[in-house]
Amino acid sequence: MNGGMELSDLRTLGRSGLLVSPLSLGTMMIGNSSLGSSDEDSEAIFDAYLEAGGQSIDTADVYAGGRPAR
Repeated sequence: MNGGMELSDLRTLGRSGLLVSPLSLGTMMIGNSSLGSSDEDSEAIFDAYLEAGGQSIDTADVYAGGRPAR
């Protein structure tokens, strides 16, 4: 055992019973090249997170001016 945290090792979110990844992907800087990642880098980050087993993504309609990620 490597002792590391795996994104597929789900945790319960509070008392809701909802199972989520232990780490959430924050997307405030994704898709906003003036503050964060270019579109290409943003897509690579997002894809890598999903491929690693992540499934909890922090989003808001004000991130990147409301522009969809894809």
